[in-house]
Amino acid sequence: AVLLACLPFFKMSETRPTVQIYQNGTLIREVPIESDLSFTIEGKYENTVVISGGAVCVSHATCPGGDCVRSGEISRAGESIVCLPNRVEIRLSGEPELDAIVE
Repeated sequence: AVLLACLPFFKMSETRPTVQIYQNGTLIREVPIESDLSFTIEGKYENTVVISGGAVCVSHATCPGGDCVRSGEISRAGESIVCLPNRVEIRLSGEPELDAIVE
């Protein structure tokens, strides 16, 4: 016998995350993810942050290693990019997206 389960899918409201940028543990900038802009975070090193198309990334960095650049784009609440040498964290705040509820 084959048992089929019905999985109701729910789409959360279209609340887009907010880009929060911390340096040395302090919030230094907060930007809607719908923004279309680029800016540089200065410190011991430099990180170029690009927000475009509903995503954010570090496009260039002068820090050793460049892990922040290799992190790629993030676009969902709860995701983050970290640059340890420059003590920068880029967080996407908001409610994580819900894909499905199984009852």
